[in-house]
Amino acid sequence: MHKLGKRIPLDEMPPVPVYKLSHIVLRSADVGAARDWYMAVINARMVFEADDGMGCALTFDEEHHRLLIVGMPEKDVAAQRGLGTFFQQIDKRRAMSGLEHISFTYDGVGVWLANYKRCKKRGIEPVMCVNHGPVLSMYYLDPDGNSVEIQTDTMPMDQAFEFMYSDAFADNPIGAPFDPDELCARYEAGTPLREIASTGWE
Repeated sequence: MHKLGKRIPLDEMPPVPVYKLSHIVLRSADVGAARDWYMAVINARMVFEADDGMGCALTFDEEHHRLLIVGMPEKDVAAQRGLGTFFQQIDKRRAMSGLEHISFTYDGVGVWLANYKRCKKRGIEPVMCVNHGPVLSMYYLDPDGNSVEIQTDTMPMDQAFEFMYSDAFADNPIGAPFDPDELCARYEAGTPLREIASTGWE
């Protein structure tokens, strides 16, 4: 990030990347359901909620808001209901261009698996689990059908970069499926974390 000090003429300033992703904004047919889902799945806390219930702001770290959920006008909700079943709506949206999924990272396999178990007790379960190599990922659908990845890193970032340039990644850029309950059992049985992170990856 450019620091205060000697000023460089704007036209001479080199291009620099943004230094953070600030927040995500989602439109929801049911703000309350979406709010409760994200507070459960990513353990977010609410920092603002509109008096009419048509919007809220959540965060999970030092940022004043990481996720905004805004309500949809009733005409849009009604139109969406007319698209068919919940999963038919998802299939139609996935046939169009747009955002595929958003991803959140837990700092460690243990807290990541504990979060899975907490969510499962509330009836929230992943629709797909994949060992990508550098990360272990569980994919969920929020109440509006948005795909949400909950992941944990399995290697330091420098090794992850190295992995993504490897033949192993070129041969299998997606990874391999895993059973989250089996991973939980292996974790609680004391299986070394390196072995857990390597489950299903060839």
